[in-house]
Amino acid sequence: MRTKFSTLILLVFILFYSCLKQEYFKSEKEIKKELQGTWKLISIPKKDIIGTDTIDHVESWTFDDTKVTIVNYNQTGISTYSIHTSITQAKFKLDDIIPKFILPARPRSNGTWQIVKLDGSFLIIASDQDGLSGLTQLEFQK
Repeated sequence: MRTKFSTLILLVFILFYSCLKQEYFKSEKEIKKELQGTWKLISIPKKDIIGTDTIDHVESWTFDDTKVTIVNYNQTGISTYSIHTSITQAKFKLDDIIPKFILPARPRSNGTWQIVKLDGSFLIIASDQDGLSGLTQLEFQK
């Protein structure tokens, strides 16, 4: 009987620990607090081709209480965002980013993003925006 109880406790601990690593059981308030600040995109590929020039892709997302500011090269877009959480996932939704980005064409920011990982150093988000082109995953470092 004691062995079954010990095994059950071990399984519950492992399940709970793995859920914490996947952003489960976090409130909208906790997620919003952890998102605050500037996140620099870890760009893959590292370089973009614009016309005949090859330049480093530089992009950052800065979250405050109600909006996110996305800086892509010399362009800045601002959007409001909202956070939604459930037992199994945490998501945030970006509304229409103003102004629209021109260089380079990366039509991936608007819409709902699932938070795959969020801690003090890394943010990983994923989205299937149009349902046709596959999953887009972005990784950021604070």
